[in-house]
Amino acid sequence: MKASTSLRHTLLRHTLLACSVLMLLCSCAPSSTVSGVRPLPPGELEVTISVFSGRPDPHYQLPDGEHADEVRARILRAPASAAPPGDSVLAPVLGYRGISIENSGRIAGLPARLAVHNGIIALDGDERSFVVDEGRGLETYLLELALSQGAIDEQLYAEITSRW
Repeated sequence: MKASTSLRHTLLRHTLLACSVLMLLCSCAPSSTVSGVRPLPPGELEVTISVFSGRPDPHYQLPDGEHADEVRARILRAPASAAPPGDSVLAPVLGYRGISIENSGRIAGLPARLAVHNGIIALDGDERSFVVDEGRGLETYLLELALSQGAIDEQLYAEITSRW
């Protein structure tokens, strides 16, 4: 009985030591290594094209400046819209589901999050609201930027826009 107790204590010590080392390694690693996501510098938007299943969606950064100003201007001149069915703009389907933007850089005049798909823009800031993306202008603009920045290729761009 004494040998089994000693063995249990040894296993417990080794387990605790392994957990401690693992916690120490995780706390010392940069957050981008642990989470797989690079923190955004101040004044950037993270744009994600929701299109794939089972692999990461294409994404790119949009710095504050001309492009962020264009996104802001399109939202400001857009008329209000009713909430879509299910209160979500991003479609719960396989294939292209829409575009989401995270305003982690806290660019002034833009909500914390927004999503655009099928002619509607969802604005998620202090309150949730919806505006019309007339002619899918913002959606097209963001896809063209994704193409120009190499986040998507011409084939994927054509596949997405051919279904409109």
